Amino acid sequence: MLAAVRAANLAPPAVSRELAILNVAMFEAVNAATGLQYTPYRATALAPGADPRAVADAAGRTVLNALHPGKPMIEPSGLGRRIALDLLAERQDDGAALVVPPYLGGDAPNKWRPTPPATAPGVLSQWPGVAPWVITALLPYRPPGPPAPGSVAWLESLQTTESLGSADSKQRTADQTEAALFWADGDGTAGPPGHWISIAVEVARANNLDLLASSRLLALISMAEADAAIVAWDAKYHYALWRPVTAIRAQGNRIWTPLLKNPSFPEYVSGHSLFSAAGAELLCLYFGTDKLAFSITSDARELPGTVHQYESFSEAVTEAGASRIWGGLHYPFSDRDGQVAGRAVADSVFTHALLPIGQPPPVAACRRP
Repeated sequence: MLAAVRAANLAPPAVSRELAILNVAMFEAVNAATGLQYTPYRATALAPGADPRAVADAAGRTVLNALHPGKPMIEPSGLGRRIALDLLAERQDDGAALVVPPYLGGDAPNKWRPTPPATAPGVLSQWPGVAPWVITALLPYRPPGPPAPGSVAWLESLQTTESLGSADSKQRTADQTEAALFWADGDGTAGPPGHWISIAVEVARANNLDLLASSRLLALISMAEADAAIVAWDAKYHYALWRPVTAIRAQGNRIWTPLLKNPSFPEYVSGHSLFSAAGAELLCLYFGTDKLAFSITSDARELPGTVHQYESFSEAVTEAGASRIWGGLHYPFSDRDGQVAGRAVADSVFTHALLPIGQPPPVAACRRP
């Protein structure tokens, strides 16, 4: 699936949706084959005697065939296929494919308008209307909004991004430049949702999780990423804040250019920060601690094979969020508010979905430094 979304060059919300369909379907199949040890997302069938790996494989292949047809693949059958088709049918009219007029923003001060180099309309402006996976409303998760234009907080954030995020910045260190590229997750990658799914796969493997535990972890983090996408895009199109390149050039710095390519959607909040905080929080809640060391390989074309190592999930979130400032695409307050919202989404997913049957509900308590 990660290879398929890279090839299709999907935007982050679309990536998160496809990964959620895949991983929830596979979890549902494994859960059914092992006797429903967790509350299912949708499927309630039992499959005594079924091979959990076989039904998981059938569910995964069915989802891949449906979302990325055209590649030769064995057509599966049986329980896994039925579970996947049922979930695909449920998500068919979830709002992701809704056709809306091109979003061009506006010329008012502080409002987003198409940015160079693409100067394209806003991407996926319909996404705030997509049906969430676990959360029941968007308003409780909507960030408070950017600081008032002209306020000290606004000017300080603008100056920080202008100084550290320009293509030719003298204040940004070599390590910060590498981090900006490492976490860029732009064209041809699996985006931030795929980045955090890859982290979850590595951590699950390193901690020797069995098939049921692994599939549950991947389903939970996928739903957290998918709901994080809806919360992020709701904030982006609700506040419609301009990108740093527009704001800085409006201040008179006509030659300012960010290190990274501007994406075609409004700035606030930082989607990277929201996705990353949601992923890290879910992993922390699942394993009961933030302090698990892991490494991950870059998905960026500029850094092929580059590996970053982290001592905790929060360390990775801090770097991922700051990388968007160093890349010149976000303001510090967008990183901060995105992280708060991301943690709230993950807390809700962990405490409401795929719960152990016959046990007390889990508590959203992540032990961090």
